[in-house]
Amino acid sequence: MSAREDMTEQEVRNFTSWKLDILDAMSCDTALDDVDKVVAFRVMQHINAKTRDANPSLHRIAAQRVFTGTPLDGV
Repeated sequence: MSAREDMTEQEVRNFTSWKLDILDAMSCDTALDDVDKVVAFRVMQHINAKTRDANPSLHRIAAQRVFTGTPLDGV
């Protein structure tokens, strides 16, 4: 059973709103380089709705990221 199946509709809405708020703030942050935003976006795609933890490996993020012209060191 997935985390979302254990959540009420309101909990799912709250999680989605929280996640979109973070993605919006991150996309507007002028202190972040493009590669930082891409990696942060990919990490956000792995957030567990119930625990709000994300544990993707560096290799998974590197495999999923859109090429920005800036390599991820060590991958």
